[in-house]
Amino acid sequence: MNWTRRGLAPLNRPLWPLLLALSVAASCTYELPDRDIFASQHVDAASGADADAGDAVAMADGLASDVSSADAGPSPDAAKNDVSGMPDTTLVTPDTLSAPDVDIDAASDVAADTDTGPAPCVPVDCQDAHSCTVDSCAPAGGCDHKPNNSLCDDSNPCTADTCEPSKGCVYNAQSGSCPGGVCEAGKCACVASCAGKSCGDDGCGGSCGACKPGWTCGAKSMCEGAGPNGAVLVPAGSFWMGCNPALDKVCATKPGEKPQHKVVLSAFAIGPTEVTVTAYKACVTAGKCTAAGQGTGCTGSAGATSQAPVNCVTKAQAVAYCGWWATGGRLPTEAEWEKAARGGCELYPSIPCATAVPTWPWGEASPTLPCQRAQWYNGCGTLGLANVGSWPNGASSYGLLDMAGNVAEWVSDGYNVGYYGVSPSQDPTGPTGATFDILRGGSFLQDAAAQRTSARHSTDSAINPEERGFRCAVSVP
Repeated sequence: MNWTRRGLAPLNRPLWPLLLALSVAASCTYELPDRDIFASQHVDAASGADADAGDAVAMADGLASDVSSADAGPSPDAAKNDVSGMPDTTLVTPDTLSAPDVDIDAASDVAADTDTGPAPCVPVDCQDAHSCTVDSCAPAGGCDHKPNNSLCDDSNPCTADTCEPSKGCVYNAQSGSCPGGVCEAGKCACVASCAGKSCGDDGCGGSCGACKPGWTCGAKSMCEGAGPNGAVLVPAGSFWMGCNPALDKVCATKPGEKPQHKVVLSAFAIGPTEVTVTAYKACVTAGKCTAAGQGTGCTGSAGATSQAPVNCVTKAQAVAYCGWWATGGRLPTEAEWEKAARGGCELYPSIPCATAVPTWPWGEASPTLPCQRAQWYNGCGTLGLANVGSWPNGASSYGLLDMAGNVAEWVSDGYNVGYYGVSPSQDPTGPTGATFDILRGGSFLQDAAAQRTSARHSTDSAINPEERGFRCAVSVP
């Protein structure tokens, strides 16, 4: 309500109109005038206290008049008291009262003064949708999501498992090996392998081949069991014959072992060990063989049954025994003997066969490291013959024993130093008209170089010294 000055009044007027106006003002809400208006209502200080008192009386009259006017309209008294030229006083009722102006900046200042910062973090509010993050309240406020890669481990060796706070678990394909195969596009792909097998499973549900009629697939995935005296099947296929310059350091000095060349052979079976004294004596008793040589170093001299390899036999005696040993029995060809000793290309499916064929039957480890692979003249205290199969660590890829050391073995071929340059690639049987015969495998009287799978030893077939023995073979239909 705007208060306006109505003029001066005598000081001796009754005070009840003022009291009534103050009472009404206490029960109503008024729109207060600006301070500048109040300032204009005051007279100069020289008017004194009487002017102030007159003002108060006039104000009371005005208030009373406004209240009366609001209730019943203008009254004669109010009209009598009007001073011409002065504005009327307007009563603002609760129904028409406008909201007081609010200083927004001041309100903001108050809010700022009372601001206590963000609401305290509640751990449960920090939980996100990613199971690989450790969610907690950060010391500085807000939430902290720490990744934990171990929580993303899917046990797949072909993926790199990581936790990203914004994505959760991420699985990226990686290369490398995995159990039974290699990683391809994030999955383990089986890699078939028939290395060292002639039959059985290839590791991926495929087959490494079937055994010939009368043979069975053994525990080592090799066809075995039906051959005479436990003969071991060597499957049909190719191998590389001759000195392997990629592995063997003495090839340059061995012209009879060159060139290295590829040979394809039909399937055959070969004795797992050299023929023993016991086995040979059975042939003599059967009247199919003549007695082996007698004398110093000959295993048949003592006259007792023995598991030592029979020695002091000629090539002709060996051929006679093999014919008695099995129907179709014979000495192995030189190519058959070498494949049996070092293995065929089916054993090396993922690397070049020519460079893979080993120097010794067991691989590339030197026979002297340790002295437990062959019976040979090596200063390891093994001078002399041993029972067959005494060195299982020296077995060939096909499981054949004593393919190096003990006795040197007769093969069916004759010897020609240049034969490898002209030999046929399919089932070679040796040169015609050869003057000398061949021994393979080295003996207990020879050094490490003589034990190599490619080593060839020419000799007179009629001579039967103590280092000569043999094993038999048979073709497999």
